[in-house]
Amino acid sequence: MSLKQFIKQKKLLEMVEDDFGEFWVVTKGTNHSEELDILFKSDVKGMMRQALGGLKEDDVIYIGNNEAKAKEIAQQVMSNLKSGDEEHLMRYD
Repeated sequence: MSLKQFIKQKKLLEMVEDDFGEFWVVTKGTNHSEELDILFKSDVKGMMRQALGGLKEDDVIYIGNNEAKAKEIAQQVMSNLKSGDEEHLMRYD
């Protein structure tokens, strides 16, 4: 990648980041997860790092700006994980 391409890509990422800002994320987790593992605040760069670290699209249950809704969904997910009810680990609207 040339320096010019790198600068162009970095500027594009900055524009995208400015458009979206920060948001809340809830993931499926595992039966060993704590709420802090499945509920976090991120931005575009953070989600890119998560994807590089192995987070898959199907692992993400919620992305949005509503902190209260994210926390509510995370609590539901944790409840389902603790009860072994993995069938209900799906995307929430």
